[in-house]
Amino acid sequence: MTASGPGLPGLGLPGLDPVDADLVGQLQRDGRMSVNALAEAVGVSRANAYRRLDRLADDGVITGYRAEVDPAKVGLPVTVLVLIGVQQRRWQDVQRSLGDLPGLSYLAATTGEFDFLALVRLSDVSQLRDVVLEHLQTTAGVVSTRTVFVLDESGSPRP
Repeated sequence: MTASGPGLPGLGLPGLDPVDADLVGQLQRDGRMSVNALAEAVGVSRANAYRRLDRLADDGVITGYRAEVDPAKVGLPVTVLVLIGVQQRRWQDVQRSLGDLPGLSYLAATTGEFDFLALVRLSDVSQLRDVVLEHLQTTAGVVSTRTVFVLDESGSPRP
């Protein structure tokens, strides 16, 4: 394990023991590592690595294994962050409605000036127009939006 551990630089994963944190960090870097390679990388037996991985999955720490896809290479070169303001007491209704938003990749309830942050991936700017005018502005409870174009991305969301 690195000095700062896996996850956010300098923070490590404080809820895990060092071996579990190292296993998770290795998988975050390469989700296709074999259990043999993982065990060797963190200095435990293969059986111990299997037990730990099973426990981490059972405890909900590891929630799945996914392929990271380049959005532009699958026809979604436009990425935007949409900040959404909602009427008081309407956030649950709006949250349910936003689940059907075209191109929605991620949705978070937030604090501050806006109530939700949506990451939306689209094929072109005209599709963004449709999302804003035909979906967001017609959703009951949505009072404001602010759209921010993503110019470049690095890394992927992870603890």
